[in-house]
Amino acid sequence: MPPQAAIAGSTLPRVLVTVEPLKPVADALLAGITHSTLLTRAGQDAHNMVLSPSQSRALAEAEIIIVPDRSLSSVVNTMAARAEEKGALVISLTDLNGADALPYETAQPWLGGKKNKKKSSKLTDPHLWLDPQRMAAIAIPLAEAIAMRTPSLRAQLLGNARTWQQHLVMQLDPALKKILGAVEGKRRYDSRPFIPFITSHSAYQYFFARYGIENDGALSLLPEDMTGARSQHDVMKRSGEVTIGCLIAEQETALVKRVATASGAKIVKLNPEMIPARDKSPALSFLKDDYDRLLYVTTITFADCLR
Repeated sequence: MPPQAAIAGSTLPRVLVTVEPLKPVADALLAGITHSTLLTRAGQDAHNMVLSPSQSRALAEAEIIIVPDRSLSSVVNTMAARAEEKGALVISLTDLNGADALPYETAQPWLGGKKNKKKSSKLTDPHLWLDPQRMAAIAIPLAEAIAMRTPSLRAQLLGNARTWQQHLVMQLDPALKKILGAVEGKRRYDSRPFIPFITSHSAYQYFFARYGIENDGALSLLPEDMTGARSQHDVMKRSGEVTIGCLIAEQETALVKRVATASGAKIVKLNPEMIPARDKSPALSFLKDDYDRLLYVTTITFADCLR
C-alpha cells in the first residue's frame, strides 16, 4: 500500500532534508506517510554548497526543511530562512531536546596539542548522526517538531519515532559496540611515535565520545578551512616525525597524499556526510536502512585502523 493510501484525505507534507545522512532518519519517522527529498547531489560538499536552480526551487517549495545545524552552510541557511519567512518550518537537529550539541574540537594532540586560533570553538559541530544514542534521544522531539505542521499525523509520527528509537538503542548501538570492543590494538615499535589514525578534518567527535575512541586530531579542524602555507608547514613537519597508521579522508587531496607519504599512512576514504555504497555493508540483521549502513561502515573503518 503506497503512503498516500495510508492517510487518504490528509495533506502530505513536502519534507526536504539538506544532507544525505538525514534522509533515512526522516524517512524512518515518515514511514507509511511519505518520503523526504534530499537537497544535496552526489559528491556535493554540504559545507560549501553552490545551489543549482532546481535546488533553490526545492528549498523555496518545501513545507518542512530539516537541517543538522543552521551554521552548516551559509547558502542553505539563507535560503531556508527565506522559506521560513514565507511559512516553511525549519527544524535544526542541534536545537532539539536531547541533542546535547558540542562545539567543534580545538585541540590537535598529534600536532602537540596546539589550539586553533580561529573561532572554531564557537561553532557547533553538526555531525550528530554519528552517535546513534543521540539520534535515539532526539527521535521523539523530531517527530513532535514535524507534527507541529501535520498534527493529524502526530500519532503515526510518534509511533514511528519510538520504533526507530528502540532499534537504535537495542540493536544498532550494541552491535557497533561489539565490533569496536573486539578490537585489540597492537603496539607499534618504531623509531618514531605511532598514531593509529588521524582524519582530514574534525568531524567524528560524537562517534569517538560514544565509543571511547582516543582522537589524536585532524589535518584541519573545520572542513571549510583552507590550510594556509604556515599550517601546511607545521603539518608536514610533524608528519615527518611520526608514523601514522591510517589517514581517513573524504578525498585524496594533494595535502592528504603528502602527509601519507611523509608519515607512512594508509589513505582510507570515508565521508561522514555521505552514505557509502551498498556493497560495502553485508546483510546483517541489525542493518535496517541506509542510516545503519553509514554507522556500520564508519565503525568498521575505525576498527580496522585501530587493529
